[in-house]
Amino acid sequence: MKSIGIVSDSYHNLNNLQKALNYLINDRKIDMLFHLGDFYEDLDNIEILKNDLQIFKVPGTENYLYNSKMILKRLKIKIDDIVFLLSHVPRKHQCDPIDDNEIEDAINTKSIKSLIYGHTHQYRIFYDNNSSILYINPGHLKDVDEQGTPPTFANMIIDKNRVIVKIYNLLNEIMLEKRYVL
Repeated sequence: MKSIGIVSDSYHNLNNLQKALNYLINDRKIDMLFHLGDFYEDLDNIEILKNDLQIFKVPGTENYLYNSKMILKRLKIKIDDIVFLLSHVPRKHQCDPIDDNEIEDAINTKSIKSLIYGHTHQYRIFYDNNSSILYINPGHLKDVDEQGTPPTFANMIIDKNRVIVKIYNLLNEIMLEKRYVL
């Protein structure tokens, strides 16, 4: 069984990022952490990160390296029997090269079971029966968001093909919880 923390769109809100990580590390006992971009480098300023914590991060569209060949802007990760695609955006973005169809190809070929993304600042857990893809967005960690959504983050528990996803606010209250067998 794995416990994974998921954050996105921290935008230099280090206090909010610290609160989320304190809860994820100390209370949810995460083994892995995903930062889905727009300022994943904020993790460099957090001291609580454990040495044995696996960290996976992808750049957001605000990162000057987003279209660089120096770093991957999407990551495929297999945990137990499930393949996840980590991406800042849920679909091809205007910043992507015209021939970049990685997200759509992964969905259409069913090479992934879940797309975990940020960018929209709206937390979401949704299973699409047509594509058989689980979509997860942890929300954002900004103090004030133009859309009026509160700062949120996620914890995902994986046990073989079973997935439990919970979205939390900064008071560590569950905003949304869903369970799936993938």
